[in-house]
Amino acid sequence: MNQKLRRIVLNYPITRELFFIIFHKKVNKKRIDKKILSLSTSPVSEKVDVIVSLTSYGERLNELQYTLYSLVVQTVRPKKIIVNLAEKDFIALPPLLKRFEQYGVEYRQTEDLKSYKKLIPTLQAYPEECIVTADDDLFYPKDWLEKLWKAHLKNPNIIVCHLTAKIAFADGKLKPYSEWSFNKKKTVPSLKNLILSGCGTLFPPNSLHVDALKSELFMNLSPFADDIWDYFMAVLNRTKIMQIEKSYTNVKYVNPYREYGLECGKTLAQFNVGLEKNDEQFKNILNHYDINEAEFIKLLNAGCDNIC
Repeated sequence: MNQKLRRIVLNYPITRELFFIIFHKKVNKKRIDKKILSLSTSPVSEKVDVIVSLTSYGERLNELQYTLYSLVVQTVRPKKIIVNLAEKDFIALPPLLKRFEQYGVEYRQTEDLKSYKKLIPTLQAYPEECIVTADDDLFYPKDWLEKLWKAHLKNPNIIVCHLTAKIAFADGKLKPYSEWSFNKKKTVPSLKNLILSGCGTLFPPNSLHVDALKSELFMNLSPFADDIWDYFMAVLNRTKIMQIEKSYTNVKYVNPYREYGLECGKTLAQFNVGLEKNDEQFKNILNHYDINEAEFIKLLNAGCDNIC
């Protein structure tokens, strides 16, 4: 569905609800509330050698249980699920969320690095582990993690994702971010695939450049676009990116009203794309590493052998 038609559909309550139902964009919260209360404390799925990492903040903490539920009932279990929280959110953690600690969820107080809390504090604490990123506003299918894990076993040195975007360029110039398209199916490992970490991305150990943890850099160059920073850290480290086979690209939101801008407050994606901040931050990083657009496009076409 194109953007113009979608805006029209979302503008009316009846068509909006039909859109959410037909395209599986929302969860049945009452049903999941009952399932949370009846969760077994005895794990039945196989544990795999990954850590799932995410963050949350503010009012979103009041709906985090739905995302966490989807993560603890996966067909394979991670070693742990880490939720990185700024001090004010750590203090305000709703009591219901404590219930998930018995299923391997850990809440950690960290420096407030905005969206970078999704990955950076966990990467800092566990540099030799496979880390899978998740968003706090999505409800993940049961084999979401298993698909990433199996793809990693086949491609141990590649960053594997459920969703990527194809970086678009023409005549030696990058096209605006708004013209980059989502990849609809499996891609070959490439530097042309932009990481979209919220849908699920597995970062193998040592897959990112040493600058990845430098908060003074990323908070200055790309403060609102952690995916763009992570992407460049992969490029500079000569690590290719691929979208996995039969990936989950049609995301189901815990609160689709917020994600589609139907409530007060804007999502990070709306801010970045709507105000063209992604283009600005992308170019900030290119400039910092002294790479012009033509050189960058040459690097993409050549693969990673000639990366600086």
